[in-house]
Amino acid sequence: MTQKVVLAAGAMTAMTMLAACSDSSTAPQTPSPMVGKPSFVVAGGTVTNNTPEVGKVKICKTGNIGGSFDVTRAAVGSPDIGTVSGLNTQIAAGTCVLVAEDNSPANVGSNVFISEDAAANVVSTVTGCVFIGGEPPVIDVVQCELAPVSRFINHFHGYVITVNNTYTPPPSAGS
Repeated sequence: MTQKVVLAAGAMTAMTMLAACSDSSTAPQTPSPMVGKPSFVVAGGTVTNNTPEVGKVKICKTGNIGGSFDVTRAAVGSPDIGTVSGLNTQIAAGTCVLVAEDNSPANVGSNVFISEDAAANVVSTVTGCVFIGGEPPVIDVVQCELAPVSRFINHFHGYVITVNNTYTPPPSAGS
């Protein structure tokens, strides 16, 4: 019995404190407008593995030097929930980086555009591409073009793109 009284008294005290803290004269009367559209970015390109996953684009770097990529996107349909790592995404040789994500439903997603920033004395070549898609997801190397303008991703499509960079030092001035 004493325990019930203590619990009831505690609940009444909490309700009294909440009522005292709510001051309708200072509460906002209308919701404040949202400033700009929120933007969620794949944080600078998260290091990952080379396993294809639906809803994701990964770039893997091989060769003797890394590279810098510009990754942008165009929304397809609504809701617009895709993200990219953005401009100047650094990818070190020997690593794979998540550069785009979109888990949208059917007929909605992101067209992802990827370009590597040219570096002096570096030859860059796309050496592999793996596509994962369908329901259930199937990995298919044959359907994956090596250099399309964009790649469509959503809950049913994903890519792993392998890029090889070869740096050749310039000849020395005295040679």
